Amino acid sequence: MARQKRGKGRESLIPADQLPPLTNETINEIVRMLDTGQFLEALLLLEALREEHPREAILSKLLGMAYGEIGDLRSAAERWEEAQRLDPADASLWRLLAGVYQGQGRIVHALRAVRRYLEEEPDDEELAQIEGLRDALDEAMRGLAANYGVAPAEAERAGLLLERGLRTMEGGDYLGAQRHFRDASRILPGWVAPLNDLALCQFELGNFDAALETLGRVLATDPDDVHGRAGLVRYLTILGRRDEALPHADHLWAVTERTLARGQDQGDEQGEFFLFEQAASAFMFLEQDERVIAALEPQPRETVSDNGLILLGASLANVNRKPAAAAALRELEPNPVAARLSEALQLSETPPGRRFPAIDPAQLLPQKVAERIDQELNRVAADPANADTADRQDAMRAVLAGAPTFLPAFCASLWMGDELSSANAVGLLLRVGTPEAVEAVRTFAFGRLGPDETRLHAALLLRRDGLVDAARPLLLWQDGRYQEMSPPRYEISTEDAARPYPAAVAKFMDKAIDRRAHDDIEGAGRAYRQALAIDPSLAEAEQQLGLIALVNNDEAAADAHFARALAGDADSVIARATLASLRISQGRRDEARTLLIPLIDRAAFGANEFASYLFTIAELAAADGDAARARQQLRLLLAYIPGHTPARMRLRELEQEEAERKGTAEGAAPGGNRGLGLVRGTAGNSSLLGPRD
Repeated sequence: MARQKRGKGRESLIPADQLPPLTNETINEIVRMLDTGQFLEALLLLEALREEHPREAILSKLLGMAYGEIGDLRSAAERWEEAQRLDPADASLWRLLAGVYQGQGRIVHALRAVRRYLEEEPDDEELAQIEGLRDALDEAMRGLAANYGVAPAEAERAGLLLERGLRTMEGGDYLGAQRHFRDASRILPGWVAPLNDLALCQFELGNFDAALETLGRVLATDPDDVHGRAGLVRYLTILGRRDEALPHADHLWAVTERTLARGQDQGDEQGEFFLFEQAASAFMFLEQDERVIAALEPQPRETVSDNGLILLGASLANVNRKPAAAAALRELEPNPVAARLSEALQLSETPPGRRFPAIDPAQLLPQKVAERIDQELNRVAADPANADTADRQDAMRAVLAGAPTFLPAFCASLWMGDELSSANAVGLLLRVGTPEAVEAVRTFAFGRLGPDETRLHAALLLRRDGLVDAARPLLLWQDGRYQEMSPPRYEISTEDAARPYPAAVAKFMDKAIDRRAHDDIEGAGRAYRQALAIDPSLAEAEQQLGLIALVNNDEAAADAHFARALAGDADSVIARATLASLRISQGRRDEARTLLIPLIDRAAFGANEFASYLFTIAELAAADGDAARARQQLRLLLAYIPGHTPARMRLRELEQEEAERKGTAEGAAPGGNRGLGLVRGTAGNSSLLGPRD
């Protein structure tokens, strides 16, 4: 097997020089790992090998098996399709694909894969079983054709288009999926499945009236179609037309009640073709928790999906049935959404917006609706007629009345999304500025839900906007306890100011920036040295050469460059912070403190300067053995710059170390402090730079 590298694009977790050679022995070892249940280990190794050998079909085939074992059917199908393209002669791939397609509900794809397999492997030992599967799938196509009065070939073609549309839609291509669904509905005009999916695509593309019209066609064909009714409830609610949505919800509830009663009378599984979760999702949009519970609670737990259990758990929590909610969510461990909801229940915390969410914010507020609302909010903010606070809030409320799912979406993002989503939600809710929006941010900032740094970020923005008493410390949940904190105030410019240079110098400085953008470090270094040849006092060029020297592990050269940078510009934050970081790595902590002292009283920074300064302060604290202060400084950095990935990664390392330390301490002394007390004045009583040695 020839070795074919992909080059710089590798994103594998295993470095290329640590990979085994691609030999039969390696393949046999991977097969052994799969046979013994080491699926994740096999996945990591296979993905790394595939990066190095992108045209080896056996790697894609084994990857499909590994993904199939962990239940990731989509990735399994993609890898087996890739393997089939690389090795068309391997008939076994068609059998594998038939199984995964069937598991995904892609009946036509499964039927065609089975046919191909039987054509190429007519002597399979399990021929009768495979032919039975083919016959069952053929019968399904004949049934679909009979229902709509077309030839089986036409029904199969419509089904294939529907399945292609669903897969295209999974990739976010709503325009392409829309074409597939429209073509399928033209072949079988009375088939509501492609029409429901067509309506979804139209809505996501911003064609709201067309989506509602398409669902009208669905209900004209089948007034009790659950997908159609639920879709109308969702779309009308999102568009602020609740009064129109309610009759459809009532109809959906009547169908739900009839199906529940029929299941009880018959004593069998309740409505095989009735999608209780679709109905429950629609009820959740209208905050009809009792209906969600009535639809889902009677169902056997093994028949309810993860999404259904989240809907049930959130609704039970919203009606204060907390033990039942906790029990439902516990079945989903280790689902991250269920974990967040369970944490709120365990802590008895009120979520922002005062509701436990169950619908993804992207579904509550589709992109096109969000864009429309954003434009209207900008218009309100820019209108001189809204200079008065009360007038502005009234105008904002009028905009939000047309999108009632706006606030629930961003309230959920505050504590259920990632750190950047949370920071974005804080800024947007404060920009809206209505009492409801501000209260949601306050609930989040001064509660215990979500990461410490995101709540600190929210509290600092509340302080910045004068929405809390700036003269008093902030009482925040940090490091597992409430603390009174008075974080320093900083002004951070989004872009570091660029110095004006003479034309000859600017030419080389611009060239250096271009080379850095193309990962040409050596070329950037040459350009900086050319700039210094023209102006030897150019501190920024010396500073950048110092950074390049660090990348090249040349500490002596870095030391000299940073020293010259500081001699040319004593106010250079990055030069001071980076040289201090170098001193810390050398064990010369007092010298690092001396370098950082002139920056302590500084309040205005560029974003890069601020990040470099606080990250180095955190490094110094960690070197001093004060992990709590290190975590505090990293959280402060992230509170001002939420997207700083190195700070977040380092903070997570320190938090993990603290969790392990506490676990050991609590194991030795179970009666000790669990970190639930109130600690006062921690930010004001400790030196920023720590004690001198």
